[in-house]
Amino acid sequence: MSQENVDLVLTLYPGPNVDVVPVFRDAEMAAELFAVAETIVDPDCECVSPRLAGDSDIRTGLEALSAVWMQWLAPWAMLRTNVDDAIDCGDRVLVMQRAFGRREDGVEVEMLTGADIWTVRDGRVVRAELYLDQDEARRILGLDG
Repeated sequence: MSQENVDLVLTLYPGPNVDVVPVFRDAEMAAELFAVAETIVDPDCECVSPRLAGDSDIRTGLEALSAVWMQWLAPWAMLRTNVDDAIDCGDRVLVMQRAFGRREDGVEVEMLTGADIWTVRDGRVVRAELYLDQDEARRILGLDG
Protein backbone atom coordinates (compact mmCIF):
# COMPACT_ATOMS: atom_id res chain seq x y z
CA MET A 1 0.00 0.00 0.00
CA SER A 2 2.87 2.40 0.66
CA GLN A 3 3.99 2.68 -2.97
CA GLU A 4 0.36 3.45 -3.77
CA ASN A 5 0.58 6.30 -1.26
CA VAL A 6 3.71 7.64 -2.96
CA ASP A 7 2.05 7.44 -6.38
CA LEU A 8 -1.09 9.14 -5.05
CA VAL A 9 0.84 12.03 -3.51
CA LEU A 10 2.95 12.56 -6.61
CA THR A 11 -0.20 13.25 -8.64
CA LEU A 12 -0.42 16.53 -6.68
CA TYR A 13 2.87 17.78 -8.12
CA PRO A 14 3.28 19.35 -11.56
CA GLY A 15 5.71 17.87 -14.02
CA PRO A 16 9.29 19.07 -14.03
CA ASN A 17 9.86 22.62 -15.20
CA VAL A 18 6.17 23.59 -15.09
CA ASP A 19 5.68 27.20 -14.01
CA VAL A 20 2.99 26.89 -11.31
CA VAL A 21 2.30 30.62 -11.00
CA PRO A 22 -0.01 30.91 -14.02
CA VAL A 23 -1.75 27.65 -13.07
CA PHE A 24 -2.75 28.97 -9.66
CA ARG A 25 -3.47 32.53 -10.79
CA ASP A 26 -5.71 31.54 -13.71
CA ALA A 27 -9.17 30.73 -12.32
CA GLU A 28 -9.97 28.15 -14.99
CA MET A 29 -6.65 26.28 -14.71
CA ALA A 30 -6.79 26.39 -10.91
CA ALA A 31 -10.32 25.00 -10.96
CA GLU A 32 -9.16 22.07 -13.12
CA LEU A 33 -6.24 21.41 -10.78
CA PHE A 34 -8.44 21.44 -7.70
CA ALA A 35 -11.09 19.26 -9.33
CA VAL A 36 -8.40 16.57 -9.59
CA ALA A 37 -7.15 17.30 -6.06
CA GLU A 38 -10.69 16.90 -4.66
CA THR A 39 -10.64 13.26 -5.73
CA ILE A 40 -7.63 12.45 -3.54
CA VAL A 41 -7.59 15.06 -0.78
CA ASP A 42 -9.94 14.45 2.14
CA PRO A 43 -12.40 17.34 2.69
CA ASP A 44 -11.14 17.60 6.30
CA CYS A 45 -7.45 17.47 5.32
CA GLU A 46 -5.22 19.35 7.75
CA CYS A 47 -2.68 21.72 6.25
CA VAL A 48 0.31 22.80 8.35
CA SER A 49 2.63 25.35 6.80
CA PRO A 50 5.47 26.30 9.15
CA ARG A 51 7.44 27.35 6.05
CA LEU A 52 5.57 30.66 5.93
CA ALA A 53 6.74 33.13 8.56
CA GLY A 54 4.21 33.41 11.35
CA ASP A 55 2.00 30.76 9.77
CA SER A 56 2.42 27.55 11.74
CA ASP A 57 -1.23 27.02 12.59
CA ILE A 58 -3.31 24.15 11.28
CA ARG A 59 -5.89 24.90 8.60
CA THR A 60 -8.53 22.49 7.37
CA GLY A 61 -9.77 21.57 3.91
CA LEU A 62 -8.67 21.81 0.32
CA GLU A 63 -9.42 25.53 0.38
CA ALA A 64 -6.83 25.89 3.16
CA LEU A 65 -4.24 24.06 1.07
CA SER A 66 -5.08 26.34 -1.84
CA ALA A 67 -4.79 29.45 0.35
CA VAL A 68 -1.38 28.38 1.61
CA TRP A 69 -0.19 27.89 -1.98
CA MET A 70 -1.56 31.28 -3.03
CA GLN A 71 0.21 32.92 -0.08
CA TRP A 72 3.43 31.10 -0.96
CA LEU A 73 3.18 32.14 -4.63
CA ALA A 74 2.36 35.81 -3.94
CA PRO A 75 5.90 37.19 -4.42
CA TRP A 76 6.69 35.05 -7.46
CA ALA A 77 6.42 36.01 -11.13
CA MET A 78 7.59 32.51 -12.08
CA LEU A 79 8.14 29.41 -9.97
CA ARG A 80 8.77 25.83 -10.93
CA THR A 81 9.32 22.93 -8.59
CA ASN A 82 11.05 19.66 -9.33
CA VAL A 83 10.60 16.60 -7.14
CA ASP A 84 13.99 15.12 -6.25
CA ASP A 85 12.73 12.18 -4.21
CA ALA A 86 9.55 10.71 -2.76
CA ILE A 87 10.19 8.52 0.28
CA ASP A 88 7.74 5.90 1.48
CA CYS A 89 7.25 6.25 5.24
CA GLY A 90 4.26 3.94 5.66
CA ASP A 91 1.13 6.07 5.90
CA ARG A 92 3.29 9.15 5.32
CA VAL A 93 5.18 10.25 2.23
CA LEU A 94 8.14 12.62 2.29
CA VAL A 95 8.58 14.59 -0.92
CA MET A 96 11.92 16.35 -1.33
CA GLN A 97 11.89 19.12 -3.90
CA ARG A 98 13.75 22.07 -5.36
CA ALA A 99 12.20 25.28 -6.55
CA PHE A 100 13.53 27.74 -9.10
CA GLY A 101 11.99 31.09 -9.72
CA ARG A 102 11.88 34.79 -10.29
CA ARG A 103 10.22 37.04 -7.77
CA GLU A 104 7.89 39.86 -8.77
CA ASP A 105 10.73 42.31 -8.00
CA GLY A 106 12.88 40.59 -10.67
CA VAL A 107 15.22 38.75 -8.28
CA GLU A 108 16.17 35.32 -9.62
CA VAL A 109 16.33 32.39 -7.20
CA GLU A 110 18.37 29.50 -8.53
CA MET A 111 17.50 26.88 -5.96
CA LEU A 112 15.28 26.73 -2.92
CA THR A 113 14.89 23.37 -1.24
CA GLY A 114 11.78 22.20 0.50
CA ALA A 115 10.09 19.10 1.79
CA ASP A 116 6.47 18.13 2.23
CA ILE A 117 5.12 15.41 4.49
CA TRP A 118 1.81 13.95 3.33
CA THR A 119 -0.28 11.60 5.47
CA VAL A 120 -2.51 9.20 3.56
CA ARG A 121 -5.39 7.22 5.04
CA ASP A 122 -7.78 5.01 3.07
CA GLY A 123 -6.44 6.30 -0.25
CA ARG A 124 -6.92 9.99 0.59
CA VAL A 125 -4.56 12.71 1.77
CA VAL A 126 -5.59 13.65 5.32
CA ARG A 127 -2.65 15.91 6.27
CA ALA A 128 -0.12 18.06 4.46
CA GLU A 129 2.93 19.51 6.23
CA LEU A 130 4.96 21.94 4.13
CA TYR A 131 8.58 22.75 5.10
CA LEU A 132 11.36 24.87 3.69
CA ASP A 133 13.99 22.88 5.59
CA GLN A 134 14.46 19.34 4.28
CA ASP A 135 16.51 18.35 7.34
CA GLU A 136 13.65 19.43 9.63
CA ALA A 137 11.18 17.28 7.71
CA ARG A 138 13.56 14.31 7.81
CA ARG A 139 14.00 14.75 11.59
CA ILE A 140 10.23 14.81 12.10
CA LEU A 141 10.00 11.45 10.36
CA GLY A 142 13.00 10.01 12.21
CA LEU A 143 15.06 9.87 9.02
CA ASP A 144 17.94 12.09 10.13
CA GLY A 145 21.40 10.71 9.92
